[in-house]
Amino acid sequence: MPPFSGSEYYNYKKLFSIILLAVVDADYCFTFVDVGHSGRNSDCNIFTNSVLSSKLKENSLKVPQNRKLPFDELGEPMPFGFIGDEAFAVSSHIMRPYPNQYLGEKKGYSTIV
Repeated sequence: MPPFSGSEYYNYKKLFSIILLAVVDADYCFTFVDVGHSGRNSDCNIFTNSVLSSKLKENSLKVPQNRKLPFDELGEPMPFGFIGDEAFAVSSHIMRPYPNQYLGEKKGYSTIV
């Protein structure tokens, strides 16, 4: 724990924590890392105020252009994206599982994500 930080690094579960926001590519290489935010902050707020979020909004992250999915000749081009947990807001580049209480027939999607 950083000196003189008091309860700043204690999360809602009353555990000491430091938040890591990271992006890993398909080859398991880290392409973005933001670490050090205190556990009291929410993941959503940290992401919203991060360089990663700003670059996504500005379209300056060099995310590939939308493409049709393989074997889907009639489908619409789909955006490349990131997978977040339930703390993240859905956007054109961020997918997340459905909240557990509303799964029903959407359970397959959440399992895949």
